[in-house]
Amino acid sequence: MVLVTLALSAVLAWQAPRVRIDNDVENLLPPDDPEVAYYQAFRDTFGTEELVLVALDGPGSAFEPARFAALAALTEALSALRGVEQVISVANLQTLVPDPAGPPRFAPLVPPDARTDPEALGHAGERLRAWGLATGYLISEDLRTTSILVRLSPPTREERDGYPAEVVGRIRSEAARLALAAGTTVHVGGTPTVKADLVGAIRKDTVRFIPIVLAVVAASLLAIFRRPGAVLLPLAIVGLAAAVVVGLIHLTGRGVNTVTSLIAPLLFAIGVSDVVHLLAHFRRRVGAGDPRAEAARDATSALLVPCLLTSITTAFGFLSLLVSDVRPVREFGAFSAAGAGVCFLLALGLVPALLALVPAVCRAGPVPEAGSTPGARAPGPVARSLARLAVVHPWWVLGTSGVVFLAGLAGMSRLEVETNFLRYFPHDGPVRRASEFITERLSGAAPIEFVVTAGPGTSVLGPAQLEAVEGFQRWLVDEHPEIDRAISVVDFLREARRLESGQPGLPTPEDVVRYRFLAHLYGMDEGLERVLDETRQRLRISARMRPISSRQLREFLGRLRAHLEAQPLPGLSVRPTGSSVIFNRVADHVVEGQIRSFSLAFVLIFGVMALLFRSVRMGLHSIYPNLLPIVVAFGVMGWLGVHLNITTAMVASISLGIAVDDTIHILSRLRVVRASTPGRAGIEEDLAETLASTGAACVTTSVILVGAFATLLVASFLPTREFGLIASVAIAVALAGDVLVLPAALAVFPPRARE
Repeated sequence: MVLVTLALSAVLAWQAPRVRIDNDVENLLPPDDPEVAYYQAFRDTFGTEELVLVALDGPGSAFEPARFAALAALTEALSALRGVEQVISVANLQTLVPDPAGPPRFAPLVPPDARTDPEALGHAGERLRAWGLATGYLISEDLRTTSILVRLSPPTREERDGYPAEVVGRIRSEAARLALAAGTTVHVGGTPTVKADLVGAIRKDTVRFIPIVLAVVAASLLAIFRRPGAVLLPLAIVGLAAAVVVGLIHLTGRGVNTVTSLIAPLLFAIGVSDVVHLLAHFRRRVGAGDPRAEAARDATSALLVPCLLTSITTAFGFLSLLVSDVRPVREFGAFSAAGAGVCFLLALGLVPALLALVPAVCRAGPVPEAGSTPGARAPGPVARSLARLAVVHPWWVLGTSGVVFLAGLAGMSRLEVETNFLRYFPHDGPVRRASEFITERLSGAAPIEFVVTAGPGTSVLGPAQLEAVEGFQRWLVDEHPEIDRAISVVDFLREARRLESGQPGLPTPEDVVRYRFLAHLYGMDEGLERVLDETRQRLRISARMRPISSRQLREFLGRLRAHLEAQPLPGLSVRPTGSSVIFNRVADHVVEGQIRSFSLAFVLIFGVMALLFRSVRMGLHSIYPNLLPIVVAFGVMGWLGVHLNITTAMVASISLGIAVDDTIHILSRLRVVRASTPGRAGIEEDLAETLASTGAACVTTSVILVGAFATLLVASFLPTREFGLIASVAIAVALAGDVLVLPAALAVFPPRARE
């Protein structure tokens, strides 16, 4: 059995190093989600809206010969990089110019032979400023700051792992090298840089977490059991379980994302629990004089049901996350539940055999008092004090916990949902600094797209339609401070008419037909397909948005819907899309999923406990001590201003599944103690013996859990740090609930003898 378990585990663990990093924004939600489906259709029609923005700043105008030469050199260098599809800057920009022989045509803003001519460069800068369409995109109003727009090539199957981190890294390296040589400062921003730094944060934190978690767990185990074998055995079990789960992630075709990256350190924390309880019981039996093999069998017999049930309740806490619409949360729930099962199978399948066969693993514990319950430990002063406090002052304990509970509820009322990924990075980090610089000197770095669709049989290029689109663009910029710029094919058609006729206004239908030659729109060497679909029924408005919270974005989208309902564009429909809209959709699902998953976990877990003890009363006893840590944890979030996001939203279900484990062990042990000592009067001695035996192991596992979760505070990714903080608080309060509040509740409402 041991060999079979090890063989199967090794096969799965072998796949772990091959797991990829997944950070695609559309993977946050199910593929059949309407927003995801529409976003994918948008990208199929118009291409990606995500660009790397390389902003250059320095003294004087960007059209001075030295600075322009540096810009041109960087433009060419970035164009040659592997993984880059297209690069646009004022150095290679094509602008509309009059043509006496016909409609306006596109020509280079700065011909190659004029790049060193100060007069020609100065004239080009003034032309660009007058043109206006590039201002905020490629050049600042004062011509001092310029940007390079870099479109990345779609990743190949081999490049999916970590994409676009490697490409962004090459862009940053090349930009820093040439900017330094030219004496300018450089900032690299845009959505791909956020994705790239997410990949970097996942890799960095994974490498950092595991050694720290191992050190915390190892130090705790060594302090308790005083044997290297008792340290190595639990670590080997949970390490193998974590590798098995990561291997499962790879075999199912999934990748590690910002949420599932927490699974490995989480399993190192929760997987130790069963092994610690087995070791503690084994030590007590060997200390009582049992042979090692018999002590191992007795530990397995005594703890099989409690450990099975704690694994089930922990798994239920994870599985409740499957009702979330946020895909990484569902994957985290599924794979973490599988990990809880793997930890149980490895612990019960391997640990007893190793305890019986390898004496060096664990030494004997103290000899129990004569006449005590089998497998019991003599109550010490701490256990007796806790039991006496619960029995003598139960209402004081329950009243104090009630005050804490109410304070937690008050804090929960302050919770806010936030899924702004930019906020998750340090203020002095390159992503935040680049975004702030680009927003200040150019325009907002966050893209948001609007697709305008004409009715059947009509075109978006009709005079009334073009006028409506232009009016909508003005409304976006003039009425919403979060929108810096909005541009579409209408802007280029208006500019073409001005150059040809010298008159402002939109082109006539005949002009539009003649202007369809604008095949280098935005200065790109491609046709109109990036801004106008081939049926001429849909066009794209590309806007730049300042960094805002998901709440502010939700308010903006609400105003947008209300405006379009009150003043619809004649014969047209408008729909927003893009990664920003997807993030906002995630924020809505976070709240909905949190409510559903916690409700499901609550019903499943306490239903299991009622069935376990064949008593509704015992099930009710367990509710309040385990609801308390959840309320306190979310209250702490509210009071500290920690937002509810993809990661922190999971704390409730996860903490409930973990916290209830100690409750099961304590109530299971209490049943054994009461059944073995039917003549005892009152419950104080029963509680003291229970807390001395099982309570000690519960304290041990809780300390390990708190220490392991606290290691997440060193993460570079803010939601991971917040998750570690809130989970640590929840587990610490859960321990207090089990050793103080639960005994007090049992003292006020003692179980019947048969319970």
